This record gives sequence, structure tokens and C-alpha cells, in this order.
Amino acid sequence: MSQSLPSSSRTHSTLVVCLFIGVLAGVVVLWQRESHAQPYTVLRSVRASYIYDKLSPLFAPLFGPNIAANSDDTSYGQHEPSLAVSRVDTNTVVIAAKDFRADGAKQVWIYSSTDSGATWPASRQLQMPGLPYDVPNQSDPVAMSRDDGRIYVSCLALNEPDRTRNGIFITWSDDGGLTWRPSIAVNYPDTVLDDKDWFAIDNYPSSPFYHNMYMAYVPDGANVMLQRSTDGGLTWSSRQQVGFSSTEYPYPIVAPDGTVYIFMMQNWGPGRTGNVQMTKSTDGGASWDTPATISQAVQPGNPIRSTDQFRFFSTIAAAVDPNTGGLYVAWTDRRNINTNGIEVLYVKGSARGASWSAPARLSHDAPGVVRDHITPVLYADRNSRLHAFWLDRRIDPDNRLFDSWYSSSTDAGATWDPDTRVSTASQDLNVGLPPGSGSAAGDYWGFDAISDTVYVAWNDARSGQQDILVSKGFLRDDTASPTATPSASGCSTEFEDVPAGSTFYTYVRCLACRNVLGGYPCGGQGEPCDAAKNPFFRPASNISRGQISKIVSIAAGFNEEPGGQVFEDVPPGSTFYAWVQRLALRGIMSGYPCGEAGEPCNSGNKPYFRPSQPASRGQLAKIVANAAGASESVLTGTQSYADVVPSSPFWLYIERLSGRNVMSGYPCGGVSEPCDDRGRPYFRPDANVTRAQAAKIVANTFFPGCGTVTP
Repeated sequence: MSQSLPSSSRTHSTLVVCLFIGVLAGVVVLWQRESHAQPYTVLRSVRASYIYDKLSPLFAPLFGPNIAANSDDTSYGQHEPSLAVSRVDTNTVVIAAKDFRADGAKQVWIYSSTDSGATWPASRQLQMPGLPYDVPNQSDPVAMSRDDGRIYVSCLALNEPDRTRNGIFITWSDDGGLTWRPSIAVNYPDTVLDDKDWFAIDNYPSSPFYHNMYMAYVPDGANVMLQRSTDGGLTWSSRQQVGFSSTEYPYPIVAPDGTVYIFMMQNWGPGRTGNVQMTKSTDGGASWDTPATISQAVQPGNPIRSTDQFRFFSTIAAAVDPNTGGLYVAWTDRRNINTNGIEVLYVKGSARGASWSAPARLSHDAPGVVRDHITPVLYADRNSRLHAFWLDRRIDPDNRLFDSWYSSSTDAGATWDPDTRVSTASQDLNVGLPPGSGSAAGDYWGFDAISDTVYVAWNDARSGQQDILVSKGFLRDDTASPTATPSASGCSTEFEDVPAGSTFYTYVRCLACRNVLGGYPCGGQGEPCDAAKNPFFRPASNISRGQISKIVSIAAGFNEEPGGQVFEDVPPGSTFYAWVQRLALRGIMSGYPCGEAGEPCNSGNKPYFRPSQPASRGQLAKIVANAAGASESVLTGTQSYADVVPSSPFWLYIERLSGRNVMSGYPCGGVSEPCDDRGRPYFRPDANVTRAQAAKIVANTFFPGCGTVTP
């Protein structure tokens, strides 16, 4: 039971705290005076964020580093990212963004990562493909994942500056972003700008409209139009009007029963008081309800402050709970500008939108302090966790610099986790506005979540120009220590060929739920799709050296820059480049000298890695032990396995992992494996290791207790 301090002690404690705050303030003032020659952005970013982080332990980092997704070497900027994660290979992340790298021309580019956002090779970046020559400019990209692994990107296309030819286009990839089909016209040509395209996919197998697609946009900024596709985007219906009386910023979403909702802003425009409206369709988009107002929205001005230069619109974001059908809508609002600054607000709706809550603040910093918050993004995952992401100026006492923030709720928004700062440096959105962008800093950010992993993307000007930064975060129990291993509880990842109760089920699921490994889409030869369209893992297949480098590097948490090319057969941009490089530069994996058949010595005489070659059990033991930092002493002469003598190159590593109960062998007595006088088992160090065996060894090493060790 706590006890109150005596009055004198409380007074003394108060004086100490006040003295500390006073001294701190004095230090800050002196620091500012002594640092007056530094650029404003650098000074404020370092000073304010350092103090904030030190005095706010509740905001423990949840996210990893901020990594630039655009890999161009130009001085032109990028903004307005949209992000999607593959639902089959969760290491594949795609970002579509407005990109000015082509001498300042406004285009939409697509960036793909195959290592969970750790690297974004230039070789996997391309402009929206196959667009007509008379719409050379693009804007408003949207990236979206289908449940079978297909990833879509849409954009509006136009000819600047007269905008006499316009349209909406969509492309997709069925191989994890490696290749993209030529863009298909949703609506083209149009004589007016088809603004603010956004689309939704019905990803619910139980829905009567499974895989229907719904594209909403606004011709000439007037009223919302809708087109739908029932064949995966190949063809589209004629457009129908679903918004009236000057509506903009449409945001469609699909509920688990197949109901389609479109949220939009009526009486839109900077400084106006508008209405957030909703219309819905229960027949797959054939007909729509009359739009109904669910909340008033007091839209900020453009720019939001007289000291700002960047253009601003109060766009809408929405989400639907995939289990309950509950609805959420958020926007930027100025109703309390004089007390709280610009706010991000949201409302909650019941299933089918019959009733709505009053607007509430989405951020959780203290009210009564004038700090601006802008552009919220919402997402509800398969476990009904509601995610939110936005930018705000809470750290900067001058209300100028922005940081990126994240929070989530597991009880439909009744309570929220403490806000987590995602950005590692503050930024000024007035800096680095691309020429020809109309002073735009982007109208929205990217977000996606799968299993216990979330990804965010936003444009950031800390470098002096706008870049697309992306960060990956793991969800964790708030009661856990900041370094606790993310839990796989609540993950619904399943593989058709690794059913519950099978030997390797717990290990495979342990790694899959942490995005360490993935599987293969169903539908291939001998791998039919079940009702849930679960992927296949292929547990008995050999695992290659390249695959080993990937799962070990990810499991160990290695995410440093991969550096210059080490191996002749693993060039930059190749599938396993980043992971191979990280292990090689750490001395964990090595290669083979050039000069063998088919492996000529080229410039630099780089060795060969042989990424497609199967890995052996002995090799895996060495790689895993070194990556995990296993350094236990092993008594001279110790020999746990009949076929791994102390002179073996893998002996030490196998003994260390066996001592940790990570891996075991095979009972003696089999063909060519006689029992010695001690009846020792066999390890088979030269045998190829299977995908399932690798999953067990990696899971037991890096996530102890995640699986149960079996013989």
C-alpha cells in the first residue's frame, strides 16, 4: 500500500522537480542561443526530440529504422505514398508514390521490397507501366493487396498543364512486384480531371461478391463517381454517381458481408465546414443508398498556418472491422484550433452504419496545448485491432516541425495504447517541395498490417528534399519489456501442407507469424486451393543457401545497410542480396573461390555464393550458431554424434546448438549407421536440410519456447 509523503517532504520533492525543470529550461535556452547559427530544422529536431524522448518513457520505440524507399539518385522529390503487403509472401512490400525523378515531371512510380522493407532495390522500381503516351503525368497512387497474393496499384493520369486528356488506370503484379502488367483503363479518355481515385477489394471468401473491385473518383472536383469490376480489374462498368452537392475525397471500403461503403466530404474545401457522408451498397455496387451525413467536419485552411507553404486538404480515411463490421472514419479538423491546434478526429459507427459516435481526438497528447495534427490513416486488421497513423507537431514548442505517430486499440477505440513516435527525426513539411507539385506535400500516407507486423510510409524532408520513408513495427504486449520478442499469439497464418498437430507445425507457424518466412500460393500442380486459399509451405523440400540467408538474417534482426557486392553471383537487386551481404559481412557465411566450372573469375575475382544450392545440416548449424552469437565452451573430445567427430568443421557449432537443445539427430541402427559402443545418434551433417527442419532449428534458436523440441 502506498503512503503519502509528509507535507515537508512533498514540498521538498516539488522544489526539486521545479528546480530540475528550471535548470533544464535554462540549458535549452542557452543551447538555443549558442546554436543560433545552425539551421532551424536541425536545431529543433535535435533539441526538441531529444528532450521529448528522454522525458517520455511511455513512448518506447515500437518501430525499426526509417528507411528510404525511393532509390533514385536525383535531387527531385517524392511524396504521397500508398503501401501494401502481400497476403501470401509477407516479406513482399509494395509502395506506390508520386515521384518527380524524371526531371521534375509528375509521375507515379512503384517500389518493391522482398525483405520486409529492409531494402528497396532500384532494379525493382518502375513508372506505372503501359500508360497511353498522351497522359504522361500521373498522381494519386493507391496500392492494395488481394488475399491471393495479387497486388494492385491505381493512379489518375493526365497531360500537364492543360489537362485535356485524363483517366484512371490500374495495374497489378502476381509475382510479388517483380513484374507488372500494362495498365488497364478504368475510365479513359475524359476531358476533366478524375480526381482522388481510391479503390477497395472484396477479400472475403464468404462474401457473395468475393473479389469484386470498387473504384471511386471525382471528375473535375464536383461529385463522386463509382465504377466496379467483377473480373479482377480486366473490365469496368460504366460510371454511376454516388455523391452529390459538391462531394470529394471518396474512400471506399468493403465489410465482411460484402456491403460496400463510400465515405466522402460534402461541401469540401479549405476553411469550409463540411459534412462527412456515407453511402452503401448491399448488392455488389449495382445500387447505392442516398448519402447520409455521419459527422460535421471543420476543414483547416490552405495552408493550415500563415507560416506554412505546403498545400493542405482534409482528406478522409476509413476502416471496417473484418469480424464485427464496425466502421471508423477519420479526418483533419480545425474546430479547436485556438485551444488544441489542428486535430485528427474520428467517429465510430455500428455495423451497416446505423448509428455513429461523436467525434473524438485520435491523438493522445494532452489537449489544451496548441499543436497541429494532420492526415490520419486508419486500418482494422483480421484480429479486430484498430490501427491509426498520422503526423503532428507535439514535440516542437514552436509548432512547426512534424513527427510521425502511431497508436492502436484492441477494444474498438474505447481505449488506446500510448502514442508511439515512428519518425527518428523531426521534419519541416515546408522544405523540399518538388517544383511543379503545386506546393503539395502529399495528401495521404501509407499503412498496412499483417499478423503482428505493421508498416507505415510517409514523405519526409529531413534530408532537404522529400523522400518516401518506411518503417516496420512489431506489435507487442504493453506489459512486456521493450526488448521482448514479438508474440505469435493471435496470428491466423496457416499452411495447407503443415496442419496443426504435425511435427513441424509450431516451428513453421512461429516463424511465419513473425514474417521470418513465407509460403507458396495454392493453385500449383499438386497444390489445390482449399476454401480458405491457404498457401503451401513445402516442408519436405530442400532449403537453399539463399533462403537460409534470408530467414536467419531476419530472425536475428540484422537490418544494417548491405554494403558493396561481395559475391559474383549475388549482385545488387537480386532476390537474396541484402540478407547474403549482411551475413557475409559479419563473417557468418562465406562462399567458394572463383575458377570452378561455370564460375569464371571476373573483375575483382569475387567468390561465388551459390544461392540456389541446397544447404546441408552442418552448414545450417554453423550459420545459425554464429548468427545467434553462440560461444559456449565445449570440452575437448566431446562427441554427441557418431558421425560428427571433433575434427569436423561443423563439430563445435553442432555441439553448441545441441547443448541448447536446439537440434537433435537420428537414432543409430539404420542403414549404414551402426550403433557404436555408446549408442550415439547420427547427425547427418552432409545431408540436405529441409524447409521444415530449418524452421525448427531457427525457431528454437532465436525464439526459444516458441516451439517444442522433439527428437
